[in-house]
Amino acid sequence: MRQTAFLAAFFSSAVFLSAADPTLLNMIMPDAKVVAGVNVSKAETSPFGQFVLRSMPTTDKGFEQFVTTSGFDPRTDLQELLVATNATPKTGIVLARGKFNAAQLSSAAVATGHFTTSVYNGAQLITPVKAGAEAMAIILDSTPSTIAVMGDPASVKAAIDRRKTSNPVNPVLAAKVASYGASDAWSVSVAPLSSFGGPGSANPLGGSMQGDLLKKVQASSGSITFTSPIQITGEAVADTPQDASALSDVIKFLASMMQSSVQDKAGAGAQVATLLQNLSVTTDQNTVKVALSIGETDLENLIKSRKSHGAGVI
Repeated sequence: MRQTAFLAAFFSSAVFLSAADPTLLNMIMPDAKVVAGVNVSKAETSPFGQFVLRSMPTTDKGFEQFVTTSGFDPRTDLQELLVATNATPKTGIVLARGKFNAAQLSSAAVATGHFTTSVYNGAQLITPVKAGAEAMAIILDSTPSTIAVMGDPASVKAAIDRRKTSNPVNPVLAAKVASYGASDAWSVSVAPLSSFGGPGSANPLGGSMQGDLLKKVQASSGSITFTSPIQITGEAVADTPQDASALSDVIKFLASMMQSSVQDKAGAGAQVATLLQNLSVTTDQNTVKVALSIGETDLENLIKSRKSHGAGVI
C-alpha cells in the first residue's frame, strides 16, 4: 500500500463538488484563487443523488475493509466537501464536514506504517512519515459533526490555525462563492485559465485555441443542481467583449460539430448529441454564459449506457 493510499481512499469515495459552510470557508488560505464545493447532504436527497448512491459499488472488498478499519463510510458520514487552492502547483487543501471517528481513523492510519499521530492546536493530526506526502487532521467542532482537513502538512496546520480567527478572502472570490455556493456542486476561480497549465500541458483544442482564447480567460465559474431537470451553468470572463464573442462562437461550433458527428449513430454518442440541443451559450459584455438543462432520466440513461460500454460514469 502506497503511503498516501489511506488518505486517498478517505476522500476518493466522495461522489458529490445550501450555501458553503462558513466554518470550512473560513479555513481556506487567504490567497485562495480557486474554490470548489459539494453539499453532499443536499445532493444525496435528490433523485439523481439517490441514483448515484445506488450506483456505488457495495461489494468492493477494499472499500468495505476501509470502512471497517476507519469507521468512516462516505455514503452516510459525509455532509459537505470543500476544495481550495491558490493556483500554485502542488498546493491546496480539502476540507470535509461529517462524522469522523478521530481515534479509529488515527489507529487505521498508524497501522499502515506510514503515518504518525499527534495533537496540534486541538486537532488530531495524522502526519506522513515520508516527506512530500499528504497529512490529515480531524477537528472536533462545536456542532455534533466534525471536520477533516487534508493537504500538505504545512497547509493542514495553517488551516487548523485559521479556524478560530477571522480569515477574509479575495472579495471577488467571496462574491462568486456566495453566488454559486447554494448549488449542489460548484466551482469558482479568479485565476486565469493559463495558470493551470505549463508549457507541456496537453491542449485538446489545438494551439490557436490555447494562444488566442484560453489565455484570455481571466476567471471562470460553474455549478450543478441535481433537482430534476438537472441544471448545469457556467461562465467565463474574458479580457474583452470581442474575446468573449470569439469564445462563444468556438463553444457553439464544438457543440454543433459533436451533434453532427453522431447524429446518425445510436448509443451514448447520440444521447449526448440530443442533450446538447438544450445547450444555451450567450455573451454579456466580456462574459460568456453557458447553461444546459438535462432531464434526470436522460442523464441516468446516458450514464448507464456509458457504463455498459465500459466508458465509465463520466
